[in-house]
Amino acid sequence: MLVVDAEDTIERLLVPHLRREITAGQAVLMVVGSGTAQIVRDRLGRDADALQWTPMDGFYQRLGFTYSGFDRYLHEQHARRQTVHVVAEPDVVSDPRAPVDRTAAYLKYEAMTNEVYAGYGCPITCIWHRQHHPASIIDDVRAVHGQERTVHGDRDNPTYVPPVAYLNARAQASIPPTPPVTDLDLTLWDLSELGACRAAITRWAAQSPRRRPARRRRDQ
Repeated sequence: MLVVDAEDTIERLLVPHLRREITAGQAVLMVVGSGTAQIVRDRLGRDADALQWTPMDGFYQRLGFTYSGFDRYLHEQHARRQTVHVVAEPDVVSDPRAPVDRTAAYLKYEAMTNEVYAGYGCPITCIWHRQHHPASIIDDVRAVHGQERTVHGDRDNPTYVPPVAYLNARAQASIPPTPPVTDLDLTLWDLSELGACRAAITRWAAQSPRRRPARRRRDQ
């Protein structure tokens, strides 16, 4: 992983490594945003054409599609006995106002798939921008990546947590208590009961009086 915490982080820590890989004939797949791509292209010049460039929207659509796309690509390279360095820049930004914490969900997937991808023998560098996430998220990013690229080279993350432990610690979902008065209370024990559940909800919705906003009285 690479944490971008300054304007020149990409230039200092990523570009020299890419230049060495290009010289050595190492295949590199770039799945990054326009800002990072522009820095890399500006610094490498024509050598940047030796890298493989893929639009981010080809991978970052939905979380399941993201990882199935990467898995399919890495599986194909492994079958061809090719080693590719993947440089990925997750298209997620923390938003405390959002009803769903997409970044937290993304990191759960990343904890799981980092171990799966390791079996293909292709190194992966994930780029995370500190300006897009609170410190707690950056801590979690370090927790799911075994190594971090620094000015001193790649270093082991002392706060790394194995996937099973990371996921188990975040598997307990809090369920709000049932309100004292409910119109409909159903308990499902099997997937086959979903049809009856939908039918019951439909009947309840049809029988329940619709609430309309009170009309304002117009003063004459």
